[in-house]
Amino acid sequence: MKPEDREQLFREGFEAYVEGDMERALSRYSPEIEATAPDWMNEGTFKGHEGFLEWAAAWQEAWESWTQELVEVRAVGEDHVVARVRARGRGRGSGVELDQEVGQVVAVDENGKAAYLEITQTFERALEIAHEREVSN
Repeated sequence: MKPEDREQLFREGFEAYVEGDMERALSRYSPEIEATAPDWMNEGTFKGHEGFLEWAAAWQEAWESWTQELVEVRAVGEDHVVARVRARGRGRGSGVELDQEVGQVVAVDENGKAAYLEITQTFERALEIAHEREVSN
């Protein structure tokens, strides 16, 4: 898949997710997608569409308010896309305020679907992960 096509796939999936259109978001994700955010909340790896929906629901449940803005999308290597995302929210119950840029790493499979998604604390860490995954594949 061409780099610009991977970037567009990411944008479409991200937009659908942010708009709450999970059916459209899942149409961009492999049925075997793996989603993780090891240095954030909801630790663990969530697999498949059901796992992704469980992960997303737990994330939304944790926040009284939550918004994300796509700042930058960059294709990395043959299979990956990395994004810089501005995340803002207020924790449900705790009232903790969050306003920071985070990184997202997506690996695209041979069918042109997002097969792996990882959210990291920084865009730079997301780039590192994408490069590490490219070398190991």
